[in-house]
Amino acid sequence: MAMSYMIRRASSAVISRAIRPIASSKTMPAGSINNAIYSGTNNFCTDSMKKKLLNEKILTALKSEIESEEKHQFKHVLPAPPPDFPFTMEHGYFWGNERITLKRDFNGEKIEFVAEHFYDRESDIYDGDVRSETDGSIQASSVEVDVSISKPSGRKIMLQATAASYEVSANEIWAGEESATDEQLLGPYLVGVDEEDEMENGLREYVEIRGLKKSYVPFLAKYMAAKSKRRPLLVLQKTMDFLQHCN
Repeated sequence: MAMSYMIRRASSAVISRAIRPIASSKTMPAGSINNAIYSGTNNFCTDSMKKKLLNEKILTALKSEIESEEKHQFKHVLPAPPPDFPFTMEHGYFWGNERITLKRDFNGEKIEFVAEHFYDRESDIYDGDVRSETDGSIQASSVEVDVSISKPSGRKIMLQATAASYEVSANEIWAGEESATDEQLLGPYLVGVDEEDEMENGLREYVEIRGLKKSYVPFLAKYMAAKSKRRPLLVLQKTMDFLQHCN
C-alpha cells in the first residue's frame, strides 16, 4: 500500500511539472520585429535608388560623349575598294586593334589574308594611334598580313607577309594539313630578306598572283585607319546599350 502511494505521488509530480508553461529565454516584442523588417526593406530600396541614380548619371555622360563623337564621324568615311578588288571582307578586332579578313577562291584554292597591324601614311595613323611627327621610321602605308592558302587535297601553307605600297615581302612560312590548328602547323621557316634571294622573290610573286598586291595597300591602310577612328563611338554605344538593358 505504501509503495502504491509513493508511485502515485511521484507520477503526480512529473505530470505537474510537464504541464507548466515554459518561459522563453528572450522574447522580441512585436514592434521590434516590425522595425527590423522595415529597416532591411528600407536599405534595399536605398541601394536600388543609388544604383538607378548612378546608371542615370553614367548614361547622361555617355550621351554627351556620343553626341560629341558623332560630330566627327563625317571625317572617318570608309573608302570604297578598288574596282578590281577580288576579295570579300570581314571586319573584326584583335586585342583592341583592327582586323580585316580578305577571302577568295583562286583556281580551286581557298585564299585568306588576315590584315592586322597597319600604317596609313595619309593620316599618319598606326594601329589607331597618331604617330609622332619626329618619327620618320615609316615612310609608306603598310599592313602586316597572315596569308593562308589551302589546296583541294587538304594541304595548307601559311605565310607571314608585309605589304607596303612599294613592295610585298614574305617573312615566314608554316606548312601542314588544312585541318591542323595554327599550333599544329610545322614551322616557321624564316625567309631571307636579301633582294637577290630567289625564294623571297618567288614568294612575293606567289602571293601577289593570289591577290596581295601592293596597289591595294593604300586602300587597306586607309580603310583600317578610318575603322580605328570610328571605334570609340562604337564602344560608347555598346556601353550605353548595356546599361540601358541591364537588369
